[in-house]
Amino acid sequence: IVRTVPTLERATVFSPTPAHREAFAREMSAWLGISVTPVASVQQAAEGADIIDLANNSRQPVLDMAWVKPGALVIPVGGNQLQPSVLGGGYRIVTTTWAQMARGREPYSTAIREGRFAPEQTSGELAEVILRQVTPRRRPDETVVYELGRINIWAVSVCYWAYQWARERGAGIPFSLV
Repeated sequence: IVRTVPTLERATVFSPTPAHREAFAREMSAWLGISVTPVASVQQAAEGADIIDLANNSRQPVLDMAWVKPGALVIPVGGNQLQPSVLGGGYRIVTTTWAQMARGREPYSTAIREGRFAPEQTSGELAEVILRQVTPRRRPDETVVYELGRINIWAVSVCYWAYQWARERGAGIPFSLV
């Protein structure tokens, strides 16, 4: 996120294990060159944040959408991290693909099976956003939920970084995917 949002100045981090969050905050502050502060709860990490990244293995929702300020970007990188209220809360939802969302991303897959959630209730798929065929946010106060699933988007970022790193060192063969 720091690489794609160069104006980012600070971050907060929560882990249920105090030693883990403190160590992570120290390491990330040094590595990223921004202030990363450990906090004692998900709520403390979320309230007032412009970007909320959820990366954990919980099988229960960890974020209460009431803690999310209008206009924020929420990025859950794993299943079952959002409450069912995200479906009717007026959030702008973007997914990697509709098929992925239907295959087991809760709270969406149950609502899809029951006929309570349909593709037209999303802002679109990630490819449509990248190609500028859809606009995820129409107004600054709209909260966007990027339901990207698993870690696919981070894999793309890591691959891009690795490719650039190799090119700078003259390793491998340059290529283009276009």
